[in-house]
Amino acid sequence: SSLKNFVILIKVRIIAPFKNTLNPSLLYKFKEQNLVNLISKLEVLNPMNTIKRGYAIVKQNDKVVVDVKKLKIDDIINIDIKNAVIDAKIVKVDIDGK
Repeated sequence: SSLKNFVILIKVRIIAPFKNTLNPSLLYKFKEQNLVNLISKLEVLNPMNTIKRGYAIVKQNDKVVVDVKKLKIDDIINIDIKNAVIDAKIVKVDIDGK
């Protein structure tokens, strides 16, 4: 999974080079700063923060809709917005104005 790969990446790139260091204080500060940076990046990628900015996440059968061409008339979708989840039924699919 991508989370497992992310943890491996942290261990290889951040922790491994400093395993044999003699200055635990410096190692701690370095790891702490890297953790803060990683958390910051995760917050940027958090879909809930995107929703808070006014965007929505459209799902069908608990999967994010990434291609509108896969939606058909009468399909049921869920639209996640800041303060609600809206259940909707497709009545028209207008792809690129066609």
